[in-house]
Amino acid sequence: MIVKKLAPEELTKFSEGVFFGPTLPSEGAGKPPFNAIWVKIAEGKETPLHRHHDLEFFIIAQGRGLATCDGESVAVGPGDVLYFPPLSYHTIRCTSGEVDLLMLDLYWADMTAVEAQEAAAKLL
Repeated sequence: MIVKKLAPEELTKFSEGVFFGPTLPSEGAGKPPFNAIWVKIAEGKETPLHRHHDLEFFIIAQGRGLATCDGESVAVGPGDVLYFPPLSYHTIRCTSGEVDLLMLDLYWADMTAVEAQEAAAKLL
């Protein structure tokens, strides 16, 4: 078993009030088929609106937020799992008050899903 604790001093600034830090791979863990990072967002701050080819899941561990995906927004809190399809525009803002929003971000490339989504978009 390998245990990797969230260490605040290992977090790197991503944007104003948004920090991230590695969880995997850990020394001796091998290379998993996905990436995982901790993300900490300060009150009133948010991730930049962005999109990418990766499938992405957020697992909310602490705090509250407002997640937006392709123009649809939903309030989220501890225990919520969010899924963002490839190429979707998404962001999340911390709305917790005094507590930072802390989440685990899991993502990986799935070009089959991307190609299917791009083909479907061409039909519209």
